[in-house]
Amino acid sequence: PWYAVSFLIKSKMKDSIPEYKAIPGLALKSYSIETEQSSFGGIYIWKSEQAARDWFNPNWFARVKEKYGETEVPILPLVWMPKEEDFLKARESATYAKVFQIKSNLSPKTAKEWEEMTKSFQKEAGFLTAISAKQGIDDILYFTFWKDRPEGKENESHIKLTKGSFLGICELPIQLSNLK
Repeated sequence: PWYAVSFLIKSKMKDSIPEYKAIPGLALKSYSIETEQSSFGGIYIWKSEQAARDWFNPNWFARVKEKYGETEVPILPLVWMPKEEDFLKARESATYAKVFQIKSNLSPKTAKEWEEMTKSFQKEAGFLTAISAKQGIDDILYFTFWKDRPEGKENESHIKLTKGSFLGICELPIQLSNLK
């Protein structure tokens, strides 16, 4: 049944917390389940790109391939994040992430512009915080974090705010922080 898969995935996620708590260089992980694509994983923030590459090494990919099949792990440089303490406090109670893809030439260029766009989302019920990361040469991913499940792609105001396209909504059953 549909609920068993989610239940089992969440159980395995809980079991993996000690392993992720011990990873050198991992600052934050939001465990994620993307139900429409039937995938799971996480949104990670690392203290350095090298720490991410040390964890996501060929042995890790071989282990995951054997257990779940082929997977992809893009390592995206952070473009913008609110002040760390504000982000951590807001992210703690996040249960969903809604992701948008924005063309680089249409995305905010300065921290102040990212803050303004994020403030525009604060008018939406349940919005908590956001971060952005560069994907390839032309795209920025804008991850918005929500207390409750946000409206889906039918919410045209979100697409208008980001000048981007809606990519999906992920459930975030567990928030892990190695910064405390």
